[in-house]
Amino acid sequence: MNGLKPTATTYLDVVFDVQTLPKEEYGAATTNVIE
Repeated sequence: MNGLKPTATTYLDVVFDVQTLPKEEYGAATTNVIE
């Protein structure tokens, strides 16, 4: 996670954003969050 400590708010924001992105963007967003 590179020292990042995502909060519930940022996590939900990411999930919400992912739902509005194409599947290709979803993969990139997921990778960024995990890494």
